Order: sequence, then C-alpha cells, then structure tokens
Amino acid sequence: EASQEKQTAVLKKLSEQFCNHADVINNQSKQINALYQIHQRDYKKLLQLIQLHSELSACGVMDSKRKENLKAEISNLINT
Repeated sequence: EASQEKQTAVLKKLSEQFCNHADVINNQSKQINALYQIHQRDYKKLLQLIQLHSELSACGVMDSKRKENLKAEISNLINT
C-alpha cells in the first residue's frame, strides 16, 4: 500500500508538471499569435506605403495637388 501511495504521488507530480508545461505552451502560443497579428498589420502597412510611393513617383509635374495628398497619406500612415 505504501508503494501504491508512492506511485500515486509520483503520478500526481508528473500530472502537475505536464499541466505546467501545457500552460507554458499555451502562453507561448498566445505570444506567437500576437506577434503574428503585429507582423500582418505591419506588412499591410508596408504594402500600402509601397503603393503610395509608387503613385507619388508616377505623378507628373502638373500634379502638385495629388502629390501633396499622397505625401500627406504617406506621412499619416507612417505616424499611425
């Protein structure tokens, strides 16, 4: 019976350790997901900046109003 109690104690300790590992894994998963969301947002922003810069470089000499609007959009996007 003492042997069974010892086995139960060992199994309980193992169970606690597995639960601790599961908690760590779940927390890491949440952190990775948060980083992925940030990466997705930044990537989308980068693509928008590339598009706006492309439009800006395609503007002609007479498109001063459009250039100013694009520069403002670029500035706003960078600062958000």
